[in-house]
Amino acid sequence: MFLCCSCIHSHSGSHCFMKILHGSLRETRYDWPEEGQEKEMKATAHEDLPRDAVTYMSDTLGLHRVENASHTEKAISLHLYSPAFDMCSWFDERTSTEHRCKITFTNKVQKQAGTTDC
Repeated sequence: MFLCCSCIHSHSGSHCFMKILHGSLRETRYDWPEEGQEKEMKATAHEDLPRDAVTYMSDTLGLHRVENASHTEKAISLHLYSPAFDMCSWFDERTSTEHRCKITFTNKVQKQAGTTDC
């Protein structure tokens, strides 16, 4: 998956382990918004993650966004999810409005994750 940065998002009940393979990334965490209230989401924590850093995220810890704060250095990260998921929620930072989106993973070995050529 190629991303310049992520929006504020959940993990659909999955555990997420992330390792920085190259460069560095900034993780910003947020509390879950209160249902029915439209207000700007405020960051609760920021962490700059250097190469070889490993971090963990789950919905019980809140929401987060991951971004490359550098405009010149590339960053590569590996994300492991358990269990796998195909839907997640992302949130509008200005209004805390929740949106659902379908997640599709692809790679060079499989045309689409979950399908095989066998």
